[in-house]
Amino acid sequence: MFLTTTNKTRFGSVFSIVFLTACGSGSNSPAAANMPQTPVASGSYEVVTTIRPEIISKYQAIAKVIYDGCVSSAQLSKLSYKPFVTIPASFIRQKDTYISDGKAFYTKTDTWSIDISDTQPDKGCATSIAHTVSTQSVHDGYIYAVDIDKDGHSNSSSPEQYNMAAAAAVDKSAYKLAKAINNVSLGCLDTNDLLAGLATEFCIVKDAAGVALTTFDQQPIPAYVRSLATNDAEGAMLTEPVSAKIGIQVNPSVFSIGVAKQ
Repeated sequence: MFLTTTNKTRFGSVFSIVFLTACGSGSNSPAAANMPQTPVASGSYEVVTTIRPEIISKYQAIAKVIYDGCVSSAQLSKLSYKPFVTIPASFIRQKDTYISDGKAFYTKTDTWSIDISDTQPDKGCATSIAHTVSTQSVHDGYIYAVDIDKDGHSNSSSPEQYNMAAAAAVDKSAYKLAKAINNVSLGCLDTNDLLAGLATEFCIVKDAAGVALTTFDQQPIPAYVRSLATNDAEGAMLTEPVSAKIGIQVNPSVFSIGVAKQ
């Protein structure tokens, strides 16, 4: 439940549901289905965002219940046990880095989670913070992906063909409320465009001209989100922008990840 699993799709269900509800999906329209559209390049950029629990104590509640149950069993068996892992106030659950030169795209997701895999009496009811990394690069018609698990083991999946020109255009006009956080320009949904119970804030990154930055599949980059559509016991999750550099020179080597094309 708390261990990270890799997800090649960089936008979770919250983004998909909120975005589709507010704007509709271009891929579901007859025109988009019958006439693939060439993506409009947003130019080069590097965007960094983080996701953190709004309330740390609520986020760790389920893991703490499991830990307390383990401690009770250890005490009955007169076994020693370790203290519950300390979750710092600055804890972030996820850090996403998005890079593009306008043609190739790279995403890196660092995830931190409460690891309860060793929370057993004979293992001292051990808990820890696990860190996993998932990277993805899309260029020259292929998707490359590399994942690193909590033990540092790296796994490169075979390249998958992907036609960026076939990605349907997505209507981003609903993100019309201008906002700036940490000097990052955002376009936000009006409260009336949000699906109740899923999010109370939802903003994407825009450039100085008000054009939304997009990933390889033309999805905008979520940068300021207060999401409610997670496990209820974990509470709200806050996505916040750290930085956005637009119109920068990108070193092509950043896109060279994974195994070579067969």
